[in-house]
Amino acid sequence: MSSIPLISKDLLYFARNMLVVALSLALMLVFLLGITSEASARDFDVSALVKPSSGLRPQEFFVWNHLVVLNHPDTHGQTPFLYLMALGLRPNHIEDRGGSLDWAAQFANWFLPQNNPTVFYGAGWKGQDEFEKADSRKAFLDRFEKVLQDMAPKPPFQFAYTVEFNLPTYDAPNGGFVIGGDTLLMLRSMYMANGAVSLAVQQPNQISFDADYDIPEKMLWAADESVARSALKKVRAQSNEGRTVRLLAVLEAVSGDPNLLTLKTRLKKLAIYDQSLTNELFSFDVAALNHQHSSVAAKSEEEKDPTLSPAFLRLPPGDQTKIRDETQLFVRDCKIKSSYATFHNCACLGQHYMSKRISDPNEEISKVTDEIRLDCVEIVSTGVV
Repeated sequence: MSSIPLISKDLLYFARNMLVVALSLALMLVFLLGITSEASARDFDVSALVKPSSGLRPQEFFVWNHLVVLNHPDTHGQTPFLYLMALGLRPNHIEDRGGSLDWAAQFANWFLPQNNPTVFYGAGWKGQDEFEKADSRKAFLDRFEKVLQDMAPKPPFQFAYTVEFNLPTYDAPNGGFVIGGDTLLMLRSMYMANGAVSLAVQQPNQISFDADYDIPEKMLWAADESVARSALKKVRAQSNEGRTVRLLAVLEAVSGDPNLLTLKTRLKKLAIYDQSLTNELFSFDVAALNHQHSSVAAKSEEEKDPTLSPAFLRLPPGDQTKIRDETQLFVRDCKIKSSYATFHNCACLGQHYMSKRISDPNEEISKVTDEIRLDCVEIVSTGVV
């Protein structure tokens, strides 16, 4: 009988320890779930643009799996979406002025209905003189700046891009359909047919994409003859006996540079669909296309973003804007020179260029030094051919 209390104490001690472990695991699970829910909460909600809050103009998008599809003929809200991408990187972008360009007026024209009290559609602020126009601008920012900032997607987020093309003739020697030419050229340059602009080329104060992947000149949809026959039959049935299909790229904006307004993108999916983007016909291996990064020493925040340096913050606002604009032009020129950009990371060069300009805003620098180039040697996707 005397051994019973001893056994009970041991059991109680064991049970108490197990309870402590269970509670610790439960708290850890709640923490991890909180991180997951926080990350998913940052996903872009396209419904906020399609059915916006009171006072904003509804935008039209082609949506695939809850993702905005760029370069699709039914995506009429493409420019507003790109504006929001820029705003997600640089929240005060809506207040920027560059020469005669007032970005607040640009946002107002794209996001407000034609009949609104503050801006003339396609023109400037309403008012009889500069003071009334300034009042209209302030009224717009007071009401909508925070709303648009909250709507703007922040990395990481996903979106899609599509190119329509005619399926080429079956290539028996290669065992499939060989995709190339303008189709992949458009994908590499992120060309917007309904905007006549390449988003892989840096433009002052506008969003651009820095591809963290490579798209070759030709890609093979591998299929034996029986599979190819069946696929072509489905394509022709849907496209009025034609061969029209769509290449769909799902991209993830993994990070961004607020100074250059550049989003680094990686491929999450690359596939061929029927014309309606309903049925998947073939999917490529994106793991082979995305860049594989080796671990590097962590940079300080000032090295990652020169505008955080005390030297930049001490500059007058006009000089800060000038340096940002010059750096954007420098990176754009770097990307245009494909042979140069192939062996140099243009974003890296842009950071060095900005640091140089911050150290001496009055010095004219036409090109970076050889030492800086050596720091940025890398095989990268140029996005321009």
